[in-house]
Amino acid sequence: MTSRKRKEKLWNSLEVSKLIVSAFLPLTILILGLMINQSLQKDERVFNNRIKIYSQVGDTLNDVNAYFTYVGDWKKYSPIDVLNMKRKLDKTIRVYRPFFTARFFTQYKNFINLVFEKRNIDLYSETRLRTSYQIRKEKYIQSGKHWKLSWDKLFTNEGLGHQKISSAYNTLVRDLAKELDVK
Repeated sequence: MTSRKRKEKLWNSLEVSKLIVSAFLPLTILILGLMINQSLQKDERVFNNRIKIYSQVGDTLNDVNAYFTYVGDWKKYSPIDVLNMKRKLDKTIRVYRPFFTARFFTQYKNFINLVFEKRNIDLYSETRLRTSYQIRKEKYIQSGKHWKLSWDKLFTNEGLGHQKISSAYNTLVRDLAKELDVK
């Protein structure tokens, strides 16, 4: 083989190699870009789900805390409303339990047990609010709403102290944000 033919053959294989590299480089960049984009979209979906859970749990926890510590718009809630909030929280926490550590779940139960009393009577359970009803009844009536006499028995008439409830609440919502990595 002559030197010119050898150079042409070498040049042709070099050109072919350049062509292959120049074709694969954009393709590789495209594939990597798509993979990164897919990962970012997944991260965004996970974050949005975490925000959704935080909003559901955090807002309702805040309303429960407000009722027991006489802050915010606590006066607008009936005892039935607050018991329904507890049921909603219990359901949400149980549905999303895989997102939470055992420690958080224990803190949640501790807070709920601090503000609610659950008594088992025969096959049924009865939940009551661990607080007094007198001020709540008075303010509820003053706001133009009707207080049902049967609601009086939904209270234990215990005085737990706002500081203890607020402290448990603040710990719980701080840890909720950590658990869901939204802080």
